[in-house]
Amino acid sequence: MPAELYGDIRAAHDEFHRVAGGIVQKIKDKQFAEARLDLAPAGAFNQASERLTGFLLKVTLRVFVGDAAATASWSSAGWSPAR
Repeated sequence: MPAELYGDIRAAHDEFHRVAGGIVQKIKDKQFAEARLDLAPAGAFNQASERLTGFLLKVTLRVFVGDAAATASWSSAGWSPAR
């Protein structure tokens, strides 16, 4: 894994688990409406998942395709891990 992306991936992964844990806690606390909002298409869970996926896609493309092609493919696919 490229060293410059490790910190970004680690932070995105931590955020993903923080959001998922928050949803579990909301369900345990019977805060079902709030949990549904977090699980909605524009909710916190999907946002965290997309951010992590974007970073992982970027790393995968860099490793298997190369830096220049990774940036082009990543951008043309509409991915932006900084969302």
